[in-house]
Amino acid sequence: MSLLGTEQWSICEHCSHIARTFATKQEHCSRIDVTLATVAVVAGIREQARAEHTAEIVRLARQQLERNGAAELSLRAIARDLGMASSAIYRYFASRDELLTRLIIDSYDRLGAAVEHADRTVKRRKDFLGRWRAMAHTIRSWAIANPA
Repeated sequence: MSLLGTEQWSICEHCSHIARTFATKQEHCSRIDVTLATVAVVAGIREQARAEHTAEIVRLARQQLERNGAAELSLRAIARDLGMASSAIYRYFASRDELLTRLIIDSYDRLGAAVEHADRTVKRRKDFLGRWRAMAHTIRSWAIANPA
C-alpha cells in the first residue's frame, strides 16, 4: 500500500511536507495553500466591487452631465465625489471620452428598451399608426425624463 493510500492527504506546495489534514499542514508550515475555489471567490468579490464602482462612476457622471452638460464632464470631480484619487478612476475608464461613450450607449439601450416596451403594449399588431404613436410618445417622454 502506498503512503497516500485511500486517506485524504495533502502536500504543502511551499515545503513539500505531506500532511493528513489541513490543520496539520498549517502547523508544519506557516504558508497556507490557496485553492482554486478560494481564488474564484476572491476574484468574484473583486469583480463585484469593480462593477459596483463602475456603476457608481456612471451614476455620478450622468448626474454631472444633467447639471453641467457634456463639455463640463470631469473625471477629477467624479473621483473626488467617490473619495478616490483622480488617477484611480482611470482603472475603470481609460479616458473621459470612454466614459462619455459608455453614457451614450447606456442611454440608447435604456431608450430602446422603453420604445420596445411601448411597441409591445399596442395590442393590435397591424395598427402601425398606433404603434408608431406609442413609440413616438415614449421617445418624447423618455427624453424629457432623462435629459442626460
